Amino acid sequence: MAKEVKYGIISDTHQNPSIVPYAINVLRNFGVEKMIVNGDVGTGIEYMAFVVDCLGKSGLETYIQPGSHETLKEYVAVMSHFSSKYSNIIDTVGTRKVEFPDHHLVFMPGSDFSCGGEFVLALDNENESKIHKLKDGNSIFLINIKDLSSLVTSPDKTIVVSHVLRKFDNLETGVDVAEFGEVYLDFPYRGEFIKTGSIFPMPHAERIAGEGYPVRIKKENRGNVDLRAIYEKLGIKKSITGHFHESVHRATDKSGNKVQEGIPTEELFWNASYLDGFKAGILSVNGEKVNYQNLDLKKIVRNAFDKRELHIEN
Repeated sequence: MAKEVKYGIISDTHQNPSIVPYAINVLRNFGVEKMIVNGDVGTGIEYMAFVVDCLGKSGLETYIQPGSHETLKEYVAVMSHFSSKYSNIIDTVGTRKVEFPDHHLVFMPGSDFSCGGEFVLALDNENESKIHKLKDGNSIFLINIKDLSSLVTSPDKTIVVSHVLRKFDNLETGVDVAEFGEVYLDFPYRGEFIKTGSIFPMPHAERIAGEGYPVRIKKENRGNVDLRAIYEKLGIKKSITGHFHESVHRATDKSGNKVQEGIPTEELFWNASYLDGFKAGILSVNGEKVNYQNLDLKKIVRNAFDKRELHIEN
């Protein structure tokens, strides 16, 4: 009989790295045995280094991957240093698949939408996953969605860990629902020329629209259509994601029907964490079934300190 394994899930730590040690300790108190950091590790090299150092010191086996913010230079420098310093730190850019007897973790680093990041997730019929030099002299690390075809050898055992979400069609339940501002007329703004179709994240979009600029606030399922197609082709039924803060802690099956928290299931598409919003999660894996637990860290820490039950390590 398979032994249940608990993974702590964090991602999207853009603003305040001091939340990370608290998150690690809360997750450990909930029985987490391993950690997954699912993209947007931190903004800037010092921030990222602090986060990864905290994870290294935890001693928990930790899988880390970039999302939409990490640059090549900063991410490679931080991960090279700390994966050498701590044996429990695993860079999933180089380790795309981990096989356990009853489940497989398959990692899809990067993002299809860049917020200054240089790890690009895309379906590319010509280029393989590696660093590519662009015509303007800059470089990106391409992560090809087609890699899934070779990485997935047992769909029922596979859990895809991706910062980016596959496309869904339901605004009420979709884990990929995003609110954003879309430019509908070209306009100059702070020394730049903003083109029609450009996208501004919230709440920046609301502020610009409120100033009278031609920005329309929209709410859509913004998941990746290529990921959806290859998931359906390969029979992927379990994926852990982040990225869209508005949809954090939503969970559905592959048809977009809500999956209840704490109930073992063979189908789970779960937007697990938005750490800036004090949201993290626990994925429990038992054989080919999984279940999830949403954690509101602010509420947990407040209650624990009120009861003097939580031990926080320095």
